[in-house]
Amino acid sequence: MTAADTAGTARNRSRPARGGTGLRARMADHGAVGEAVGTLALVDHHVHQALGSDVPRAAFEEQITESDRPAPPGTTQFDSQLGFAIRRWCAPVLGLAPSAPVEEYLARRAELGAEQATRLLLHATGVACFLIDTGYVLDTMLSLPEMAAASGAEAAEIVRLEQVAEQVITAGDGTAAGFADRYRGALWDRTRHALGLKSIMAYRHGL
Repeated sequence: MTAADTAGTARNRSRPARGGTGLRARMADHGAVGEAVGTLALVDHHVHQALGSDVPRAAFEEQITESDRPAPPGTTQFDSQLGFAIRRWCAPVLGLAPSAPVEEYLARRAELGAEQATRLLLHATGVACFLIDTGYVLDTMLSLPEMAAASGAEAAEIVRLEQVAEQVITAGDGTAAGFADRYRGALWDRTRHALGLKSIMAYRHGL
């Protein structure tokens, strides 16, 4: 999981937009824009459950990349734009200096424990509703109710179509006979309380 903490950032005001006052001038005022954005209730429309237990560094690094390849020799997954962002924005939420060294960041997470670290990071996002793709599952992930409790926000399910198909195939006899009807029924059951659907076909197979 990732979280962003923008508190304490410097707000540099640019000169008013050419043309005087009005909307353009107000948009050029970064302070005013920041204050306005700060009042908005955010919705994270693509998120997975946070990890509910402490994990070793190797497992943590696996969760901050979608690549199936190891980091280049001499580097780690923290030597990436996301890795830099975690150290810059998440470290202060956990009581460290911005861009704290990786070892300090991981040690602080271990000191706080998974439950407290997760709660602090989720609360710091300012998200009011998490739309959670439940198609990616690890044993240590929080359930939807646990995500809501840890974040103090709403948590709604987004059902992944491919996962439902996999479950239908596994529960069947391994043939295509009757698959369409069984899939239709399973999808109906899974989406009774879900907020939406998604597919990974397009970005995994180039459609």
